[in-house]
Amino acid sequence: MHTSREADRRARRNSVHAGAERRAAPDRAAALGQYRARAAVYDFEISAVEPMRRRAIERLGLSAGEVVIDAGCGTGLSLIALARAVGESGAVIGVEQSPEMIRRARDRIAAARLTT
Repeated sequence: MHTSREADRRARRNSVHAGAERRAAPDRAAALGQYRARAAVYDFEISAVEPMRRRAIERLGLSAGEVVIDAGCGTGLSLIALARAVGESGAVIGVEQSPEMIRRARDRIAAARLTT
């Protein structure tokens, strides 16, 4: 005979929480490997969505002096446009876990002579 507590536990275990199935955590090492392999060609691979990126940045409605965090900034494709939007009185913080991608982002910032 099952108690109501056991039934509740079983129901929670078998239910879908907030409409999503439980999934294994992403494999960080595999993701880093993919980005390492793609870093040199990443900008080319996603060049088709560049107009969408520009529109998205425009729609943020950023103003001088604001601070922006670009989480998962990759090679820094958005960083220059974001920096221009917030001006010298603002700041843009790019966060990226792939050393190869962030290296390209840093090179992009240095080439643009950005300090924001």
